[in-house]
Amino acid sequence: MKRTTVRAICASAIAAPLLILGAGYAAAAPTLGAGTDPGTVTIGLDTAGKAAKEGWTCILGGADNGGGMHVIMGNSGDSPGGFANGAAVTAVCGGMQSPYVTMINGTAQKGT
Repeated sequence: MKRTTVRAICASAIAAPLLILGAGYAAAAPTLGAGTDPGTVTIGLDTAGKAAKEGWTCILGGADNGGGMHVIMGNSGDSPGGFANGAAVTAVCGGMQSPYVTMINGTAQKGT
């Protein structure tokens, strides 16, 4: 009886911090905003993602300057370009943390 109780206490002591950490990761997500140069977007992290130092890899798609489709890959912190000024951009991102795959939308920086 004592052995079972000790095992249950040890398992609970190990599981509780993991649940708290997991909840922080599950709340985090990448963001997509206008970049600093015309035709660029910035792949960022929300507050929870920055705190957890997460990394996301995204495949971005949108219109290019020639009127065709522009598809490019980028990581969180990158500012991929080549999109038409002010074009709508969609990204499918994957990461090693929950929710593992997510889709986000943004707009490329407009030209002056």
